[in-house]
Amino acid sequence: MEARGGPGRSRFSNPLLTHLDDPGGWFDRAGIKRPEFSSASRARLIELAFPEFADRKDLIDRYANMLTSNRLVSDTISGQMSGGGLWVPATTDLGREFLSFIKDPRPIT
Repeated sequence: MEARGGPGRSRFSNPLLTHLDDPGGWFDRAGIKRPEFSSASRARLIELAFPEFADRKDLIDRYANMLTSNRLVSDTISGQMSGGGLWVPATTDLGREFLSFIKDPRPIT
């Protein structure tokens, strides 16, 4: 899972941040029916969004913690929340700015 960026970097962290910014849109764009929960954790939603990581909670936790410690995501992914709360963006202002930059890396003026 190593990307060209070197050890500790993954191709998973950017899609994960994109998912956490717009969970519902992620499912819609992937053509996956949005699951319905009365309550669940964001980690469970991530497992459904990225089935290749369903058995790798250690990787999900590692990359989610990296995003949180770098202040790109504000919420923990392991805590239980209401079904409706799962669809609310977890990104911070900095996380949204970073996503905007990597989508369109124009020089800052």
